[in-house]
Amino acid sequence: MVDLMPAVDRSPPIDDAILTVSDLRVSFQTPHGVVRAVSGVSLGVRKGEALGILGESGSGKSVSVGAIMGLLDSPPAEIEGEIHYGDIDLLRAPARTTRRIRGDRVSMVYQDAVTALNPSLTVGYQIGEMFRVHRPGTSRRDATRKAIELMDRVHIPSAAQRVHNYPFEFSGGMSQRIMIAMAIALEPDILIADEPTTALDVTVQAQIMRLLAELRDQTGMALILITHDIGLIAENSDRVMVMYAGRVMESGPTAAVVARPAHPYTEGLMESVPREEMKHQKLVTIEGSPPVLTAMPSGCAFHPRCRRRQPICVDDEPALRQVAAGRDSACHFAMEVLDG
Repeated sequence: MVDLMPAVDRSPPIDDAILTVSDLRVSFQTPHGVVRAVSGVSLGVRKGEALGILGESGSGKSVSVGAIMGLLDSPPAEIEGEIHYGDIDLLRAPARTTRRIRGDRVSMVYQDAVTALNPSLTVGYQIGEMFRVHRPGTSRRDATRKAIELMDRVHIPSAAQRVHNYPFEFSGGMSQRIMIAMAIALEPDILIADEPTTALDVTVQAQIMRLLAELRDQTGMALILITHDIGLIAENSDRVMVMYAGRVMESGPTAAVVARPAHPYTEGLMESVPREEMKHQKLVTIEGSPPVLTAMPSGCAFHPRCRRRQPICVDDEPALRQVAAGRDSACHFAMEVLDG
């Protein structure tokens, strides 16, 4: 085993971040025990950059952003740590302050636009509501006008006519565009996109991601992209954070992580991506399943599925440590993985 650099303080992780999350922990009390959905996650995002959060279902990605957006009821959720927008701690600031920031300065696109939109209200009314709530004094006429402008901006044809349509009159891809229009209505500093291309075919998926990139270029907003699709992360993020069982396994510049993983879990994710040269061959998979969060394994959470595991992996949980400039990994053998 090669010695790693000393463990480093993860708070704050990015000096000039507009959003900083430090040592975030989210747990839920259940009849089956305590579910520790997020365990010590720290992240930061700068103005204009795209941060990808990658991992299998149940890794803690959506719960982390749910805590950031204040979407988790407490109880049952117990939230610890710090979430700062600028110098405002969103976990401890007055509700009036956090309501002003969430939805206005930090906005979100949800996984399933078809179910996220209210079927009994026109899309124009739902987009315009952003202005009526966050910009007091906006008339219904002005809100409708702004809704049309936003629908044009996200490339919905005949926006002036379709602003009075209901969500069920739009396709899945167009519904997702409506959600994006709502999310960018107030020109937020940060847009969180939680699995924004779920249930969309690959052509529409590419259109949605091009739209998000276009909006980033136009407005300078930061993007937090949450997905289990490593291809989406590779093509649409500047930095990536890989999560597993509520923990950060690896983080760093996307191009560097994709080219040379520093954690066996990331390595396994990369190897499971289908490639042209693998035609007619069996797909490579990571054996086993993620752990049950009420019965976490000892040591490294990934060790039951890891082909590189050694006795130390079973006994000692590895700390997230720096392995190269801008690269962190929570693996006892990170340097060996990095060196291939």
